[in-house]
Amino acid sequence: IRQRAASQELPVAIEIRHGTDVVFATLLPGATIDNFGWTRRKCAVVHRFHRSSLQVRLESELKGYDFNTRFGLPTSDYVASGGAFPLTIRGGTLIGAVGVSGLPDVEDHKLVTLCLTEMLAG
Repeated sequence: IRQRAASQELPVAIEIRHGTDVVFATLLPGATIDNFGWTRRKCAVVHRFHRSSLQVRLESELKGYDFNTRFGLPTSDYVASGGAFPLTIRGGTLIGAVGVSGLPDVEDHKLVTLCLTEMLAG
């Protein structure tokens, strides 16, 4: 993910978590430290719901509810915004999450899923 983002000069923060522990983090030129706040909150959504943060956002929009209000989650800790994706092992056990922030949220999501798809195909 970092290699692709750097080659395209994308101003993003990238964070990979094992459980809730950060095991990799990088901030590419043009991104700010605030982007890590977004990756942290997006990954928290993945950890809580075991689904991508984009899927959670789209579901809340489709069903017409405010995500944070519905689940009683503080906006300082959780954000339903695309860019974080669950990392699961065979059998469906969630082991972590990868999050990207710095682009529009759908583009953050596409960067993650494109790279994961390529890695799995390789």
